[in-house]
Amino acid sequence: MRKFVLLYAAPWTGLIIAALSGQKTANDLEIIGAWVFLFSALIFGLPHGAFDFWILQKKLNASRAKDSRLLVTLVLYALSAFVIAALWFIFPTASIAAFLILTALHFGAGDQIWENINPRGRIPSLLRGLVIVSSPLAFHPSESERFLGNFLWQSQGTESIALIMAWAPKILVFSSGALLLTDIIRSMALRTFPLLKWLELGIFVGFFWLMSPLFATAVYFTLVHSWRHVLRTRIYAESELESALRTPTATILWEFYKKAFPMTALSLIGLALIYVVVRPDLDVLTSWTSAYFILLASLTVPHAIVIEMTEARLLR
Repeated sequence: MRKFVLLYAAPWTGLIIAALSGQKTANDLEIIGAWVFLFSALIFGLPHGAFDFWILQKKLNASRAKDSRLLVTLVLYALSAFVIAALWFIFPTASIAAFLILTALHFGAGDQIWENINPRGRIPSLLRGLVIVSSPLAFHPSESERFLGNFLWQSQGTESIALIMAWAPKILVFSSGALLLTDIIRSMALRTFPLLKWLELGIFVGFFWLMSPLFATAVYFTLVHSWRHVLRTRIYAESELESALRTPTATILWEFYKKAFPMTALSLIGLALIYVVVRPDLDVLTSWTSAYFILLASLTVPHAIVIEMTEARLLR
């Protein structure tokens, strides 16, 4: 029962409350969504990635590696993020497409990991993630196109965004149908159909249909993806799902923030230094949201690699 409450009931309730609240402020959802994303950057977004360094340190300590190995690993982590950021300026078209596919796989794997049936299935994870990523694009093309335009450098690659918008409904239909077919085939052999999974997916798609894309994605990232990642961090420490979820929620949160604090604090100091040097206009909220997304895109690659390697070891 506790597992159901933490993994499903809690985030679902959050989505329903957000949907009800959003209906009363429909005209301001894009602005609210921007603030939610900036808020999530401090509460979940930065710690979400900062926890990777605790994972890396634990892996190196377990292998009795020297401290220099940790330093080299951290440098490679930061360097890969820097390279990805540079690619946004050099190849914006390819970068947007690659980022959306990687995000789909990362989101899908984050949800899929809790399934008892084939939690490591790459194809089901990607299909599930494609449903999540394509839903806001398909239901709200104008707002989504305007938002994706913030990723472009000097308006390069605008035709690629138009192409993504045109394909989004097709991808949503294809990924949903392919995922359903995959689950039907698996259920024939296992004599069980994942009703809970499809109930949840229906809630997600309905939420993306009702809400503006920026607001809906911000809420999903904060209340579903990031929240479940916090729960998974306890499994990284204990290597056992049931034991981890029996841990009091306050303890899970405390351990997460305690281990993520060093790199989170360092990141905040870095952001403060950037502000002192650049002196951006704080009134231009959308520019900060776009900057956060580009930063998020750059960090997603090393973050996804770390999580993939960690969970591959846990789920052998």
